[in-house]
Amino acid sequence: MPELTPKKAAVYAEVSDALDVEGYGDLLTGQPVDVHDALAQMVLDAEQMMNRGERLQSKLAEADDDAEVERADAEG
Repeated sequence: MPELTPKKAAVYAEVSDALDVEGYGDLLTGQPVDVHDALAQMVLDAEQMMNRGERLQSKLAEADDDAEVERADAEG
């Protein structure tokens, strides 16, 4: 791994702190590679959450559409 300059160390510390706040602190052991790994896990979790959210949103939209059709049939 390339040398950890003071500027780079400050950025790693800032990102590490943010990861800790987001609940990924247990993945950090003080090594720069852990920051990359924890960030990759955070991104993966976010992608999975987005996919789950889209599926749930689709279910709601389908239920709303079904309810609208049933209401229209009842009125019709």
